[in-house]
Amino acid sequence: MKKQRPPAPPLAARPLPWGTLLPALAILIAALIAFFPAFGGDWLWDDNTQVTENGALHTLSGLRNIWFNTPEVDYLPLKSTFLWIAWHLWGDTPLGYHLSGFACHLVSAFLLWKGLGRLGLRYGWIGGLLFAIHPLTVESVSWISELKNTLSLPLFLLSLDAYIEFDGEKRKRKKGAYVLALLCYLAALLTKASVIMLPPVLLLFVWWKRGRIGGRDIARILPFFALAALFACVTISFQNARAIGGDTVLIGGLPSRFACAGLASVFYLWKFLLPLSLFPVYPRWTIDPPTLAQFLPDLALLGLLLWFWTRRKTWGRHALFGLGFFLLTLLPVAGFLQMYYMRYSWVADHFVYLPMIGLAGLAAAGAEALWTRFTSPLQHRCLRDAGAILAVLLLIGSTLHAAVYHDLVAMWSYGLKGNPGFAVAHNDLGVGLVQRGKLEEAFAHFDQAVRLDPNYADAWSNLGYMFLGAGKLKEAMIPLGEALRINPNLANAHANLGYSLLYQGRSAEAAREFIQALRIRPYYPEARQGLEAARAGRTAMPPAK
Repeated sequence: MKKQRPPAPPLAARPLPWGTLLPALAILIAALIAFFPAFGGDWLWDDNTQVTENGALHTLSGLRNIWFNTPEVDYLPLKSTFLWIAWHLWGDTPLGYHLSGFACHLVSAFLLWKGLGRLGLRYGWIGGLLFAIHPLTVESVSWISELKNTLSLPLFLLSLDAYIEFDGEKRKRKKGAYVLALLCYLAALLTKASVIMLPPVLLLFVWWKRGRIGGRDIARILPFFALAALFACVTISFQNARAIGGDTVLIGGLPSRFACAGLASVFYLWKFLLPLSLFPVYPRWTIDPPTLAQFLPDLALLGLLLWFWTRRKTWGRHALFGLGFFLLTLLPVAGFLQMYYMRYSWVADHFVYLPMIGLAGLAAAGAEALWTRFTSPLQHRCLRDAGAILAVLLLIGSTLHAAVYHDLVAMWSYGLKGNPGFAVAHNDLGVGLVQRGKLEEAFAHFDQAVRLDPNYADAWSNLGYMFLGAGKLKEAMIPLGEALRINPNLANAHANLGYSLLYQGRSAEAAREFIQALRIRPYYPEARQGLEAARAGRTAMPPAK
């Protein structure tokens, strides 16, 4: 007779509520430690464009425009409404925005815990903790512009949770849960378009639960697909017309896109397993045309999925669910579709913020399976100790990485170590150095930016600003003219040129430049101050960076 294994003891011997309260406190405290260095952070990269210089956030009419006549490059009105409320609460103080993003992130960690519990994991809090403190999440939580990431994920998880509740036993099924799932999905789509892959995830869940997908299942999920199709069209239209506009984003043909998707997927898997050398912007791979070796990740992933499929009667089904969630939700940002960000890089930590939910759940399931398989106290102690060590290492990594996103100088000084040829990093580092009064270093970075990218209008404008601040008015006219040749609609170049003309006593010409800057960017205090000075016939300081 086969000897039966004794049941595994629980991870925590305490009864409820301590069995729930202690993991919850662990997640809260660990997350606070991980992201504390970013709480005092400043505005980064495009944060000013998104918030402080976004006039739509500052007025009541702007709130109406957010929904019906948005000036944004993407149609994400719920995200913008959240920022509108935040602006009227905290103004241009970054702390409130950082705390908001952190709160949303924490809610997602707890919702993941709850969702894993619905799927049958007794220790789903492990997945919540892993997600809460993983270094890959730092960029999304610490970068204010990525509030759309941290805000959309709780809505996505609420929709998924509500559908799982609806899909329970017939006697327990609630129509209200289905309606809630649809409404939360709509809200998530209005916050960030990358949540678009929820309908395939729901089909994957149905298959995982029942081993098949019936016609009734498809009919129930069809409204989710309809919403996804609608917002896919809106997103593609906005990206092509506004975000990309006249710029070129070369992503190659279908072979290049498949190569990119495989490389990106394996890249993220590796960073999840070993989160070292995480950078704000990674170097852009050359994949047009792709080499044969660049298709190896696609083949490896296909082989892995096929292996899991052969084990689908047992543990393979759970592996397919976790990895499938990851791959499905990664599709919108895997390189198949044009996105403006892909001018800089094919991959980004904030791209994997949602997909890594599947990996965190898979890790929690694996840990629980090991705990159940182990029977001796020594084995359980070793597993606990290994988990604790891993959590501490992740916590240290996240805390150190969060400090990178404190300000422009910290962010791009570190970012240039991993991507020294990135012109935007040199330009933004120059802006940060100007703010610290380190003008010679700033000039060197602006100069390097235009050397790396001669068509970088912002860097040319900032070079003109440096000459202007040094009183070299004629020298300033050359880079400012180059900036406006490249981009005639660059507001800060018009404003800088206006100040240069103002210093030369050409008030009428200066006024025209300030007016043009205000037409492009209606909420531009420095341009308005310059216009007032020009009309009054007096000089003024150039606009601050």
